[in-house]
Amino acid sequence: MNKSTLLAIFLTQFFMGSTQAGPKINPDAGPAPKTIIFSLPESAFDDTTEGITREELDSLAQKLESESWKVTDSKLGRVTIKCKYPSSQIQVYAYPMAADTMLLTQVINEKSTVCNTWVHKANTPTAVSKRLLPDVSINEFYSEDGKFANPDAYKGNVILSVQEDGVVVYSVSSWMNKDLDEKPKAYAITAVWDGSKFRLNKKRLELNN
Repeated sequence: MNKSTLLAIFLTQFFMGSTQAGPKINPDAGPAPKTIIFSLPESAFDDTTEGITREELDSLAQKLESESWKVTDSKLGRVTIKCKYPSSQIQVYAYPMAADTMLLTQVINEKSTVCNTWVHKANTPTAVSKRLLPDVSINEFYSEDGKFANPDAYKGNVILSVQEDGVVVYSVSSWMNKDLDEKPKAYAITAVWDGSKFRLNKKRLELNN
């Protein structure tokens, strides 16, 4: 049985057993960890220090361990992979997307975090990169009197991270702009998967006097 057939079987079982897509992933439902890893392209590891070859990635999917990488936590719909020579880790979250699967990867590499999205179509062996995470301007975090005249200059200060439940959190980093530490934010911003796209949620924060 070839790789495409195995993936088709796993994903068919997943979608037949799933309920209507909600705003968060269900950690008890989704493709098995091995299925998720098999569907990853090598480029999903490009933001790690070590990287990976296709051969090693297939070995990792089969044994949940390879020469340089090891699965340290796994649930249906979610898997965490860490380098054995601690520097990088990659977390992968699987979301239903009609007959396909959307994968969200979060690479944590020393102090930096990079999030990317991928679409794995049914009956195809490997997911392909597709930009699905919405862009958020730094001005979205501040009240009218706190907005920047040149928000594009702060694109690198808007960072993303992923919670255990698959919700994406947007936040402001003061990297290279220490003045941002003292600037009070008016809103918290998250993104949730609704089955076809990420939907942004913006919540007003209680400002301290």
